[in-house]
Amino acid sequence: MFSNQLYADSFYLHDVDADGRLDVIYAGHAYCAEGNSTLIWFGDRDGFVIKEQHVFDNILALRIKEGTPVQLSSVEEGCCADEIDRYHLGTIDAPRKQNISV
Repeated sequence: MFSNQLYADSFYLHDVDADGRLDVIYAGHAYCAEGNSTLIWFGDRDGFVIKEQHVFDNILALRIKEGTPVQLSSVEEGCCADEIDRYHLGTIDAPRKQNISV
């Protein structure tokens, strides 16, 4: 069984969608899958909801900057036959708008 303490450093509170409600962000290892993942539980008046987030597959959020729109920087680490890391700048709705490969 996993200890909650093990994952404490991968969870963050931030108003990602700038609606005045805190959201819960997981940015860390994609357990049971290869690489990293980012998942956001959006705060609403009844608690938290998970919206469709296929855009976050295999990327690790590095920084979220407030503003309109909210800016996101992230990395998609290379693995296996693809050893190139791809850094992205974008928004919550389109996190891969600008790409830099290294």
